[in-house]
Amino acid sequence: SLREPLVLEPRFKEQFLIAHPTPAYDELLSILPLSFVGTPRRLEASVRLLAEQLASVFQDAGRPLPPWRSVDAMLSK
Repeated sequence: SLREPLVLEPRFKEQFLIAHPTPAYDELLSILPLSFVGTPRRLEASVRLLAEQLASVFQDAGRPLPPWRSVDAMLSK
């Protein structure tokens, strides 16, 4: 059977750290691994979820989301 390749992102958690996270976002970050090892599909799903939560933090604080924090920008990294 064919297997999907694995992706290694050694600084995964670091990509989602922000100043002044909400308690809920901080809790989400607390369970993230420092590094990511998994399939491209799993990486995309994880990044989408995290980027959406990150956007909510900015929106709740009434701050604009920096362009490099958008889902597409985070996936392109």
